[in-house]
Amino acid sequence: YNPTSGKGQLPGSLSPVLDVFTKAGWLVTVYPTQCKGDAVRAAKELGPRFQRVVCAGGDGTLSETVTGLMELSAPPMLGYIPSGSTNDCATTQISRSPIKSAAVAAGEGEPFHIDIGKLNGQPFVYVAAFGAFSAVSYETPQNMKNAMGHLAYIIEGVKRLPIGEKYPA
Repeated sequence: YNPTSGKGQLPGSLSPVLDVFTKAGWLVTVYPTQCKGDAVRAAKELGPRFQRVVCAGGDGTLSETVTGLMELSAPPMLGYIPSGSTNDCATTQISRSPIKSAAVAAGEGEPFHIDIGKLNGQPFVYVAAFGAFSAVSYETPQNMKNAMGHLAYIIEGVKRLPIGEKYPA
């Protein structure tokens, strides 16, 4: 899990989520990511030891986990507990409720497939983007996301507007 995702509240609310897995019969190992890129490394190195890998965090944490698992010849099943500022990936098929998404990740209901794309050799989940605003989600400072949530992305995007620039037409 990413302890800084969202507003940094996941570590304090992790116990009920872990309880869902324990009640479903899983022996749980918890790993808090330490820095950007750590979920890639952890998924690649630790993934083969497990039947299921569940990541908790935002879209970036999910993307990193998928990237690490895609390097394995036989990746384990992946679950996702959305707990980021925006959770775009979760809006389509996954509950934003940590307890409900944990129940699905623990085996409640039917697993479903998601498409993973590759662009320039890099896997991506949900969306690949380019252009003036594509870096906004990656470059918005974590402390802004923690304090303002989704609004932080809007503010960072407004900073990139070419206000006052003139272009010949």
